[in-house]
Amino acid sequence: MSNALKDSLSRQNAIERKNFLAVCRLSIQTLCDEAGTSGVIDDNSDQLQNFCNIIENLLCHRYRVQNKKHIGTADSIVYWEFLKQACKSVPYNCIQKINLMDNVKTNRGKGRAWIRMALMEKRLSEYFSVALMEDVVIKRFYEHGSFIQNEEAHIMANVLTALNSVDFSLCLRSSSFDLPVVYSVDYTPFLKYPISDKQLDLEEALIRMERNRTQNDASSTCSGHTSTISERELSAEEELAKLKRQMKIVVDQKAYLEEILHLKEVKCTELTQQLLQWDEQAEKEKSLSDSIIVELQAKLADQQLRNKQLQEQIEGRSNGIQEMEPVLARNRNSVSLHRPLEDSTKGIDVVAQLDRNGFGSRSSSDQSVKHSASDQSIRRSTETVLTRTSSTSGSASRPRAKSGYSKQRIQRPLRK
Repeated sequence: MSNALKDSLSRQNAIERKNFLAVCRLSIQTLCDEAGTSGVIDDNSDQLQNFCNIIENLLCHRYRVQNKKHIGTADSIVYWEFLKQACKSVPYNCIQKINLMDNVKTNRGKGRAWIRMALMEKRLSEYFSVALMEDVVIKRFYEHGSFIQNEEAHIMANVLTALNSVDFSLCLRSSSFDLPVVYSVDYTPFLKYPISDKQLDLEEALIRMERNRTQNDASSTCSGHTSTISERELSAEEELAKLKRQMKIVVDQKAYLEEILHLKEVKCTELTQQLLQWDEQAEKEKSLSDSIIVELQAKLADQQLRNKQLQEQIEGRSNGIQEMEPVLARNRNSVSLHRPLEDSTKGIDVVAQLDRNGFGSRSSSDQSVKHSASDQSIRRSTETVLTRTSSTSGSASRPRAKSGYSKQRIQRPLRK
């Protein structure tokens, strides 16, 4: 293929893409205007049918034939296969619903039903935005220079957001979806401009002037005399040309202002949607933070309750220990008091033995006392018991004492 032919095809593809984008913008504008007057758009709207045809034609632009058996037929362009693979990553997509429809049998009919369902869901812009990110799928299904592969598709995806504010009530049970026909786009609604009263008067004046000049030419031809244009006619023609130029300037300015207004509306719509998304995200974050705060408060209250219970248990145990201290003290005293009693019995046994032996000798008594003198308390208790025993024995033991022990006690010298 020569370079000239390639350049010609590329220019032709560029013109087609620009036409698709321009007519898509105009169609969206007319749908928004119609929704502003009627409220809801249904299947009876001619603008809706034309818009669906526009979307279908741009999806079919330079579509790569997947099956060579269908080359040259209406089944060769089945963009439904592209939509299934490119839009499957969209959350809660309607592809499965389209596959389950029983009245739509062909892929072309499923694609047309998908366009209308996406409009009713107000997600057509979202579907296109996600599909345009699948570069591998796009290169597989579309040839170079197609509308989907170029920048115009991304612009169109942003322009489609204006339809999210339009309510559609469409029937998906139509039997015309499966027809093997590529519907043409009607450009006539976008070529008409509203004409004001001044423009109508100007056109009527031009028509009258043209008719008068034709009559004058005919009369001069019939008479055989040449007629010259008067100065008045020259001034009228000059004024007419001037008015035409002014009208052209006004029309161009109007179109330019309408285009700027449309871009501003699209931008406002995008900003509004972005603000709504931010609000939703802020609400989600707020609800999440509230739930976290409630959970932390519940855990804090539970921890405080557990700390209080532990503190009460510790205080109860400390009170129990304080109550047990007097008992332990009494037990210690009782032990210290009972131990000498055991040793005192030994002293009693010694005294009894001494009574039986006649008190014995001094050395034996000293040895028994020294044997028990290891403990101070035991010695004191023993001396007490000995004293009590000697006092209880009385006079019965004194006459019988024959040793020098009693004499020594009697003859003990008095202290000075």
